[in-house]
Amino acid sequence: MTGVIDHDVRPGSFWERLGPDDRQALRAMGRRTSIPPGGTLCHQGVTAPSVWVVFKAAPRAASNAVAKEFVDSSEGDESIIDLFGSGDLVGALGAWGHPERGTVAALDHVEALRLDRRGFRSLLAANPQVAEAMMHAVSESVGYGGRRHAVRAAEHPQRLAYHLLELAHRFGVRTARGTEIPLRLSQAELANWAGISRETLVRWFRLWRQKGIIDRRPRPLTVLDPEKLRRAASPWGDEWPAIEAEPDAPAAPPAPRPEPDEPGGLAARTPVRLDAARGKPPVRLPADNPFFAGRTVSLGKLDLLVAQAEWPRAVIVQGMAGVGKTTLALHWAHRVVDRFPDGVVFADLRGTTRSPVTPAEAMGQVLRAAGVPGDQLRSTEAELAAQCRSLLADRRMLLILDNAARPEQIRPLVGAMASGLAVVTSRRRLPALLEGADVRTLELREMVTQEAVDLISNVLGPADARVREERKAVARLARECGHLPLALSVMAGRLAENPGESIAGTVRELAESDAQAASSYGTVLPGLGRGPSPDGAGRDAGEPAAPESAGSPLTGIELHTGAGHGTAVPGLRGVLNPTFDVAYRSLRRDHREAFRVLALVAGPDFTPSALAALQDRTVDEARECLEGLRQAYLVHDVAPGRYRMHDLLRDFARDRGLAEDADTDRLAAQRRLLAGYLAEARAAGDALAG
Repeated sequence: MTGVIDHDVRPGSFWERLGPDDRQALRAMGRRTSIPPGGTLCHQGVTAPSVWVVFKAAPRAASNAVAKEFVDSSEGDESIIDLFGSGDLVGALGAWGHPERGTVAALDHVEALRLDRRGFRSLLAANPQVAEAMMHAVSESVGYGGRRHAVRAAEHPQRLAYHLLELAHRFGVRTARGTEIPLRLSQAELANWAGISRETLVRWFRLWRQKGIIDRRPRPLTVLDPEKLRRAASPWGDEWPAIEAEPDAPAAPPAPRPEPDEPGGLAARTPVRLDAARGKPPVRLPADNPFFAGRTVSLGKLDLLVAQAEWPRAVIVQGMAGVGKTTLALHWAHRVVDRFPDGVVFADLRGTTRSPVTPAEAMGQVLRAAGVPGDQLRSTEAELAAQCRSLLADRRMLLILDNAARPEQIRPLVGAMASGLAVVTSRRRLPALLEGADVRTLELREMVTQEAVDLISNVLGPADARVREERKAVARLARECGHLPLALSVMAGRLAENPGESIAGTVRELAESDAQAASSYGTVLPGLGRGPSPDGAGRDAGEPAAPESAGSPLTGIELHTGAGHGTAVPGLRGVLNPTFDVAYRSLRRDHREAFRVLALVAGPDFTPSALAALQDRTVDEARECLEGLRQAYLVHDVAPGRYRMHDLLRDFARDRGLAEDADTDRLAAQRRLLAGYLAEARAAGDALAG
């Protein structure tokens, strides 16, 4: 079978992953079929008799998504659950006799390669390359679906922004103006896919057009400012790599990849050829945050690095989720662009996702962004590292390597920075990034009160009277948000969208939600309840004394038994919890358990002895768990042997404990903590008596 139209194949699709021989094998066993708009390929609940590879019927067709998958509800409505582009696989699970989850129908005129399901299955068994491409296709579909399902819990604007980012990533065309998304979807269908009403979609489209984020006139829908759209979808927008606008030029067919040379051979000796058409040095940065506030000390430290005669190879900006590491790095990069005459390049390493960028992919991102033509990129990690050394050795370039998960991702790039600087952001501590290399670290903590107030004021704008009239409420809102930039931005954004809502009312809502969550977490056991303190000092018996006077490392104990769960203020936990969950999921099982039980400590800080009592482990084992949590920025040390957890992280730990631990287990942990506290108190008393 020849003559299948396979132009404009979607990058990353099943067909795009195949080699020429594999494509020819599929053509030979398949049959070319034309499908009109609305024609069906598979039916919901029915095993597909054929497997399809779908293509555009013509170059530059009106829609880059050629088919939609939908399910019928009991009311007869259609719910769109997925979209397919040119080169995508449809009905793959039918090869194993599984029924289809939805009906697949053409959105435009489609040319398809129809494959007998038994023959396709036999080909998979005989051809590992085709099988691997098929698994990528199925995995991608499942991954997209899982993300969309998670986003259903988000607010409507976050949900819509996320779906637009997915469309831009999967079906977008980069132009000088922005990223165009040519689709044959009505507003009602697009709203249906995003899980919102058409009226909501129209309202947010109008607002985002006014802010210069998107445009629909003239068609197609165009993303003008992808970084603002990513912020609107935060934190789910972080799933997608940054979108860069490029000159609108016809896409050249991919050149054949040269045969790899032996490591240390030709690839290591040949200079990297930059694309002369690019002209001036590249400046590839996402947009700066227009509401940036504070961080004067951190910015000053970064400024000092480049004011010296000799720079370090890299500086690692480390901190907990939501503390503003990427925002700081990008803001500083925009300030110092002129200090790097050979260019500034941003690379998202996706360390917060389930599929972090590999070292080879990271080097490829940097080389392409720096102007190396795609046909010049080498095929092995060693050869790419040699290209990076050749490119960066004598160039004063700035690399922003965002969301690093582990040292291996960035070691080759940092090692190549002989004349430039790499700024790395990470939610994990990376102290052993490069042994012997000149690497600095910058630890970012939550904002001070004035910085947090300034951030809220910047988001609301100078014309907002609430900033002037509710100064105390603004400061209280900053405290309720834990001075965490992500939380501050979320709540300030909600206030900006609701100009009739008072800041004091929002603070009351947050405080009531916190009180409800705390009270519903459990009741204080007898002997540690609220009431006059035994020493008559007016301190509640359930409250810890100051650490200096306590004389015991087991302080701040509050025991709970209930399993109720308070309702958080809409928007705040909905944004923060998925962000914190990324760090939580990456922990070992015993470290996750330690994180959860630490929410049972009511005092401001805790020690390895307290955790040992909670987990019924040795102090050394507890100390090892705390170090693991510290590496993940889920706790931080405030003094030798004493640790603290951010209030918002404590709320998240409490939520996870309610969801994962039995009431009896929590109660047992609390009783052990109480016993440990009493033993420490007796020991302290004996020491004083002696």
